[in-house]
Amino acid sequence: MRETDARILIDRRLREADWDIEDKNQVSTEETSQNGRADYILKDSRGRAIAVIEAKRFAVDPASAKQQALSYAESINAGFIFLSNGEEIYFWDYKYRPEQKVATFFSQRDLEKIQTLRLE
Repeated sequence: MRETDARILIDRRLREADWDIEDKNQVSTEETSQNGRADYILKDSRGRAIAVIEAKRFAVDPASAKQQALSYAESINAGFIFLSNGEEIYFWDYKYRPEQKVATFFSQRDLEKIQTLRLE
């Protein structure tokens, strides 16, 4: 299967986590910076980048994309990274914790809550 097939599953799972993937103020795709390209950027309620999603084909271990995603996340000040091949999802709060396998993507509200707890 191709990365585009994985993206279909990722899109569905983002919707299940209450992300509006059609709203560019919540989710943008294929954004490029000097440090590469992000497959998805999730945004907080003010429209600022909060997380990067790096998508990989089904056959690829999503954790293999850590360095690529980290470089991009740091360049746009996104505090969180998701690595996914559509079937597996890893969440990485890269400044504070190692990546861990999770059942689903976190909602915008959940990510903002984690971010707020880190600041307290």
